[in-house]
Amino acid sequence: MSFFNKFEAKGGVAKLISVNLASLGLWECKPLADCWAIWLRELETFAQIPLFFQLFLKHQKCRERLFGLLAGQPDAEVLADPGNAGKKTEWEQEQKDALQINYKILGEVFQVSRGAEVREKALSCGLLRRILERLSAISGEKPRAFEDQAVEAEPAEQDAAATDSEQAKKAEPAKNTEKKKRKGVGYSSKPGEAFDVAAYLENAKQRNEQIKTLVDICSSFLGSTDWRAADEVAHLILESAVLPLLEQAFRNGSWLDMTKAAEVYASYLVLARSLASQPKLVKCLGKIDPRYKPAQRDAIQKLLRDLHGLAGIFWSCLKQQEKPEQSEGAERPERLARDVTRTYEEVQAALAQHSKDDSGDAFVENALSLPLD
Repeated sequence: MSFFNKFEAKGGVAKLISVNLASLGLWECKPLADCWAIWLRELETFAQIPLFFQLFLKHQKCRERLFGLLAGQPDAEVLADPGNAGKKTEWEQEQKDALQINYKILGEVFQVSRGAEVREKALSCGLLRRILERLSAISGEKPRAFEDQAVEAEPAEQDAAATDSEQAKKAEPAKNTEKKKRKGVGYSSKPGEAFDVAAYLENAKQRNEQIKTLVDICSSFLGSTDWRAADEVAHLILESAVLPLLEQAFRNGSWLDMTKAAEVYASYLVLARSLASQPKLVKCLGKIDPRYKPAQRDAIQKLLRDLHGLAGIFWSCLKQQEKPEQSEGAERPERLARDVTRTYEEVQAALAQHSKDDSGDAFVENALSLPLD
């Protein structure tokens, strides 16, 4: 057994992180301490996954951050220059970058280790649920909830709700009028503040990168051929933001918008194929149970069929060009079209097999229920 394995087996990793967390109590800059406590708690959870901490320590920046926190480096630098507000902001940005690195390392773990052990451990410690919750928070997509029975409101409650609705409608015009005064190109949502286009684009880029990282983790987790997801995982997926995120992306993306964000859409398509590769999860790509709320508008299967049609139109237009442009930008929509076609075909085949298996199971159950004469 290597030195690190012995260190980990004796609880050294957990103790190292717990000492770091305890040391934050000595910091004078409490908001910064709370900020880095979030990173350490996530690290504490991720470190339970086999191989994670070994990969973590291979990153020089991760090692520097972990032992820098233990030495109180961020707090000391902020206190050394109290008039420099930018120093605190700089360390807060460092924390965001460190969080992103943690998730990238987690994705590496599931790519390197394709077996069942690491996935069962991730399920038992609630890691998959945490990843799905973070995906919902970053993307802004609301998770679904299973409502077994629709509860009808009492007449008095209905009257009260109607009254509240009428009052809200009366108050709405003034609110909307105020908003409309500030709408337009170059205007912020805040009065007297110009809209920063560069900052908006940069924030959108960072958000897409975070979403892509989380979607890639889910794809690597679910795409293993050496592990089969159970019904528990299907329930997690159905009650998460994964399906609403894919539905929103596949429904609202024009071909031009998709090619501009080709890397993110490529990750979405890989996730759809990963779901299709799991017999217990393929049903998520069809029409889901209407008791899951908010109700589903279109099944992912249908949305992929529509995208497949767009890809066909793209290929037809491309064939009509005498000399197609040869460049990285020109190849991007071609790769996307091939990816859409591949995903659509794999999803169709998986759902067809799922339907066939369900029919066979139903036939056996009916046969077993017949009386014996």
